[in-house]
Amino acid sequence: MTKIKEVAKSTLAPVVRAYFYAKASWPVWRASTSTARWLYRANRGVQDSVRERVAGDLVKNGIAVASLDELFPGQNLLPTLQSYESALELQAITKTNKLFLQQLWDVVPTLDLENPFIKLMLNRRVLDIVNDYVGSAAIYAYATLNVTLPVPEGAEAQQSQRWHRDPEDRKMCKVFIYLNDVDEGAGPFVYVPGSQRGGKYGTLFPQRPPRGVYPEAGEVEKKIPAEEMKPFTGKAGTVIFADTSGIHKGGCAQWSTYYVHGWFLHCGFCLARALCVPKQFFRAARFSARPDCPLRAHCDPGRPLSLRLRSIQKSL
Repeated sequence: MTKIKEVAKSTLAPVVRAYFYAKASWPVWRASTSTARWLYRANRGVQDSVRERVAGDLVKNGIAVASLDELFPGQNLLPTLQSYESALELQAITKTNKLFLQQLWDVVPTLDLENPFIKLMLNRRVLDIVNDYVGSAAIYAYATLNVTLPVPEGAEAQQSQRWHRDPEDRKMCKVFIYLNDVDEGAGPFVYVPGSQRGGKYGTLFPQRPPRGVYPEAGEVEKKIPAEEMKPFTGKAGTVIFADTSGIHKGGCAQWSTYYVHGWFLHCGFCLARALCVPKQFFRAARFSARPDCPLRAHCDPGRPLSLRLRSIQKSL
């Protein structure tokens, strides 16, 4: 049985790869985002200096940094988020094959609209920036609340501790929030500005749908100067917007740190939806820039994803 599976896998692999390359190609991808781009244009809202700066940095560099206080002045959100996280600390365990991370939520998180982190990720302020960058009404994929664990000195980098590009879409945006101060010893997010699609390093080590890409050790350093590899340290409350189709890594910590990240994808064909990591996206939902988008009624995981997305689209 194992041999049969191996033969089937090797036989189907080229077909699957060709299928994903076709789906990720510019004409198909562009056509599949037409409705999402219309939704975005119809609901762009009002620009302001912070939104313009953050979205502009994303376009230019593939990454932008702000703070909770800058995005939500006068709301003092950090203590609420830290209090929520503190209540879950004893539940933190490793639930994936990334042994350097512990998760405080389920690996496949439910879209709980009462969760203060989910509220934040779906806040109009965040959506406007994400949608400005991707140029459409994006797909909210999921969020995680993680603890980065210390690794032994000299330990070999594993998985996302290595340089890589994420596989899920041609254009995407992850939003990270540091819940405590993060310096270089706390495993900060490290990114190569300009490595997003269309950037200075956008063609180096291209994605290999549906798997992204992990260059061999030392290859990125041969192509990109060390000064172009930026560790994004920051105080508690730092918010990082990053297109993780760009070259990045993180998690090589000397001591623990807490952070949350939400994941938004361009509203085109979602590579992860089919073969890559489908379980993560069963509770996905399309949203527009409208703050009153009726998500709750359409997030029943028992319904096929395509029907849920279509239902939400019609309700807009």
